[in-house]
Amino acid sequence: ISLCKYQDLWIKYRNTCETLKKELYLFRTQSGCYTNCKTSETIFISNCENIISSENDYWLDVYKDCSSSTSS
Repeated sequence: ISLCKYQDLWIKYRNTCETLKKELYLFRTQSGCYTNCKTSETIFISNCENIISSENDYWLDVYKDCSSSTSS
């Protein structure tokens, strides 16, 4: 099971989930970078896309490592 880093993937997934929740709470309460901002929706979407993209990149790297280690 540890060959493909399933535990690491789960931890990264949960971290991403909690980060997205935090971003949503900040957006809904107009806190943090969303305070007094006319473009808060655009910033929110951009921040969420960056968070998700980061996780996707991580999963792809792990998948590549897993594929190369199992094919050897």
